[in-house]
This record gives sequence, structure tokens and C-alpha cells, in this order.
Amino acid sequence: MFSQALAQHGQGGPSEATSVVSEASAPKIVFDGDDDVFIPLGEVADCFIIAKKGQDLYIVDQHAAHERIRYDTFCKRVERMPSQQLLTPEFVEVDNEDMTLLLERQDVFNDLGYTYSEAGPTTLRVEEVPCDLQTSDIADSLKDICLLLHDQKEPDKAMVRHRSLAYLSCHGAVKAGDSLNIRQMKQLLDDLFHTEKPYVCPHGRPTIIRFTPKELAHLFKRT
Repeated sequence: MFSQALAQHGQGGPSEATSVVSEASAPKIVFDGDDDVFIPLGEVADCFIIAKKGQDLYIVDQHAAHERIRYDTFCKRVERMPSQQLLTPEFVEVDNEDMTLLLERQDVFNDLGYTYSEAGPTTLRVEEVPCDLQTSDIADSLKDICLLLHDQKEPDKAMVRHRSLAYLSCHGAVKAGDSLNIRQMKQLLDDLFHTEKPYVCPHGRPTIIRFTPKELAHLFKRT
């Protein structure tokens, strides 16, 4: 998976110095592979992957794409989200309304991988959180779920799960500004197109934009 490739982050290939050469000796760019394979060409602004497939050009939002990959991975897990026990409990401050909700709907939060108890009128003692959730994101993740539960008196269980998984997917995904090498880009593209909805992230934003040769020609006023 892409997250494993990211952990082995390395440098891309050496850059080619530009020089004036004859047409015969000029380097040729050759795209190996068949028309069904996405071939990464590079990265723009440490945010967008440029790739080709057949004759089409693709621009991929690396964060949105990794969100989709992580979300689908989480969805394939069992009904109750796997949790990780914290080495030391995390104490989270919440307001009175959220504390009431957290105690009344503790079963909902347990299914999402949280284990906690009341440590004070507005203090929560958190002992377990969903796998892959960073300690710094615990308070915000609980707040996000509370907002949904406040907005909808009887929220659909699937909706609550989706909201939680979307939050986890976003906060653990590769960010804009994270530089990727070609191997990592290829792994991300491969993983993305093994998901159920590769063209949108869990929040509904596009992950990828395609330009056909005809569309490119139109942009350059060649038609």
C-alpha cells in the first residue's frame, strides 16, 4: 500500500541539465507500459501528481487521493473500529453539552474505537482511540463526531461511521507540501484505482482531473 511506500521515502532520479544539443542527439522521452497503466511524470507544487494513461493527461490531488485509499482500507475492517491503547491516558477538555453526549452515547463512540471515562465535570480521560489517530487529533475528532450527533438527534449509524472514518482518512493522509518520488506516486495511483470510488475523496471532492488530446488541443487553440 501507499502508506508503506511513503515510509520508505527516498529521492527521485537525478535532474537532467539543460543544454543545446543537436536534434539527433537530443534525449528522447519514452513512456513504457500499455494504455491501461498510469505513468507518473512528476509533481507540481508538492501537491499535484502529473500522470499519463494512453494519450490522456491526468492531474491528481495527492492528499485527496490518499484520503480515498485510507478510507476504503478502514471501511474493509470489522464493524467496530480497531483501537490502540494509549501508553498514558490523554485528558481532554470538553464543554458541558459534549460531556453529556459523550456519556449518554458512549456505545456509539466505543464502536468507533474510543474508550474513555469521566475525569471531571468537563474533563474526559481517554484510554483508547481508533488505530492511526494521532494523539494531537483526539480532541478534534471527538468534537467532530459530537457536532454530527448534536445536529441529528437520531443519526444513522452508517453516517456516524462514515464521518469518523473520513476524519481519520484526512488527518493521516499525505499532505500538500509532502514531496513524493516517482515510485511513491506510482504506488499511490495503483492503490487509488483499486478503491471503489477513485474519482472522489470521502468528502466528495475530486481526486483526479483528466484531459484528452482533444481537450488539450482546444486549450492551445489548435482546433
